[in-house]
Amino acid sequence: MYHSIEEQEIILKKLTYSNDVFKNKLNIRDNAELEETEKLLVAIKAIQLPYSSISKMDFDYKRLIATNEFLLEDLYEFAGNFREVDYYDLNLYGKYGNEVEFSNYYNIEKNLDTVFNNLNSFWDYYTDIEKIHLFSACVADMYLVHPFYRCNSTTLMLFSIDFAQEKLNLSIDPIKLINNYDIEKLLYNYQYDNISLIKAFIECDNSNNHFHDMFAEADNCIKNDIEL
Repeated sequence: MYHSIEEQEIILKKLTYSNDVFKNKLNIRDNAELEETEKLLVAIKAIQLPYSSISKMDFDYKRLIATNEFLLEDLYEFAGNFREVDYYDLNLYGKYGNEVEFSNYYNIEKNLDTVFNNLNSFWDYYTDIEKIHLFSACVADMYLVHPFYRCNSTTLMLFSIDFAQEKLNLSIDPIKLINNYDIEKLLYNYQYDNISLIKAFIECDNSNNHFHDMFAEADNCIKNDIEL
């Protein structure tokens, strides 16, 4: 359903307190305090996520929704809901969002379907290095959809880590990834610098498989401007 700018403002007003802080189950009215609380609660839920029923779901947008809901259900009533407002029109940008165009809210499902069709197609026809590049590109494309009101980057990275383990045999350490890298910056910069996101995935992989040597070779080619 299409909403005018005025209707989107009404929707957002219902989701926020008078000072524009998102309404939450703890009734926190200070945005900085809310962000710190959200970060702590999400970290705890991220540890619990692999032991939930979500780990048995197919890799589609329903699993993405379930992941966001699981991470935020203790804090927000809108956990797991796709946004019904546009970031551009209502200035809901994150740290780097004001420099990137996220999907319009009415295109979220369509754009996610496109990403998941790419993510789940033709894996048997790609080489390992092509799989890594395809996976990273799909992760970046999902970031540009930005389907939720809160916790888009963490939701996406946890979903992607599970996908990488099942499809690519990568065992990416989410704590190491989150602590050592600015996830949102990596995702935003992918359109200009795809190698940094790929490198972060490989460097946070604990499986010690052949992707490490393969990536080192590819990285060396890129640094020396050698065609792969």
